[in-house]
Amino acid sequence: MLQPDQVTDPLNAYQLSKRGNVLRVMAEAVRWGRRGARVNAISPCIIITPLARDELTGRRGEGYGEMLSRSPAGRAGNP
Repeated sequence: MLQPDQVTDPLNAYQLSKRGNVLRVMAEAVRWGRRGARVNAISPCIIITPLARDELTGRRGEGYGEMLSRSPAGRAGNP
């Protein structure tokens, strides 16, 4: 599923990496929970990276603009 011929869209690669990070944090939360600690994953909304800039000006731009306007800060973050 993660082979180069399967992941050809940069947005899909990003989505998969975000999901992978969440799963890693969930697994670590179990381990750290036994020690009385909590582990959280922080997703900072949209950070203006080259990928985000492409998305904002591409065919998904309207949806990205909607996400930004609905985010708590109402704007994108800087890298």
